[in-house]
Formats: sequence, C-alpha cells, structure tokens
Amino acid sequence: MKKQDRVLFSDEVIAELSGLAAIESYGVVGMVDPSWARSVSRLLTRDHLKKGVRVSRHNDNVRVELNVIIEYGVNLVQVSKNLIERVTYEIRRHTGLEVTSVEVIVRGIREG
Repeated sequence: MKKQDRVLFSDEVIAELSGLAAIESYGVVGMVDPSWARSVSRLLTRDHLKKGVRVSRHNDNVRVELNVIIEYGVNLVQVSKNLIERVTYEIRRHTGLEVTSVEVIVRGIREG
C-alpha cells in the first residue's frame, strides 16, 4: 500500500479565508461575533475576522456561517448571494475543499 500524502487545513484557516473574502466584498461593512450579536453589534477588526465565522466539517466537506453587517442602502439579497459565491470560490481556490454551504446571517445594517 502506497502512502497517501495530504495537506490538512484547520478550521481557523478556513475561517480566516472566509472572513477576508467577506470583508473585501461589496456591501459588507464588517463582521460580528455571533456571541455578541444579541447585545452589542461590535464590528470586528481585520485581525479578528474569523470570530465572525463558524466553520463545521465532515471529512473534506465544509460548511461556513458568516455573521455580517451590511451597508445601508444596498440590496441585501444580492450582497448575500455575491458573498456566498466569493467565499465558496476562495475556499475552493486556496484549499481544494468542497464547500457544501455558506450561510449568511445579516446581524445589522450600518451606513458605510
């Protein structure tokens, strides 16, 4: 039996890729930690973006939950669709993992 080489990616790396893709997407003002969402919508800085992302996996299948603040005045549905496509693309491009779902949870709306 031949040894099979693999590269493994931690959930933190996938969360960071997702957070970076999200914050660079049109209409996204910021990310918010879901544990803070009920009390104070505190925008996360670029260094802490992965706290606004939850990643779950089964084997090489990835599910991502994004907790975002969207810019006031933009089409929420279109921004969310674009965000899903961008995060899916970036994870696949950088890791080769299959993204089974990306869920966007809009936690607030703010002026950009």
